[in-house]
Amino acid sequence: MINNQLKINQITDDTDTIALSYSNVYDIVEVSNTTNTASITINPCSGYTAESGKVPTFELWIIPTTKKTTISVSNSIQVVGDLPSELDANVAHCFVFRFVGNDQLLNYSYSFTPTASSTSSESNSSI
Repeated sequence: MINNQLKINQITDDTDTIALSYSNVYDIVEVSNTTNTASITINPCSGYTAESGKVPTFELWIIPTTKKTTISVSNSIQVVGDLPSELDANVAHCFVFRFVGNDQLLNYSYSFTPTASSTSSESNSSI
């Protein structure tokens, strides 16, 4: 049986600095970035303790209201593959976050234009 009812944690970011606390309850963390600046920074996740034989993975959806032309990732995150040169406004940009031992890996996967029914809120908090 396949679990196709993924739990989404919806967060609002008004700082241009994405800093998440890991929770194995959520499969997707959707961040609505509401600033009017052109830059965004992704920082490492806190709250994860490495466990032998486990590679926790979740999707990070960033939906900016303003086009982001400068994308920065903390040096303590290993970027796998190429990042886009910009994040278009009102588009969900999907990154995959993985924990391998004490390492945090991030790669860009895809983007889509969300509709009102695309996501459902499990939580609604701020970073």
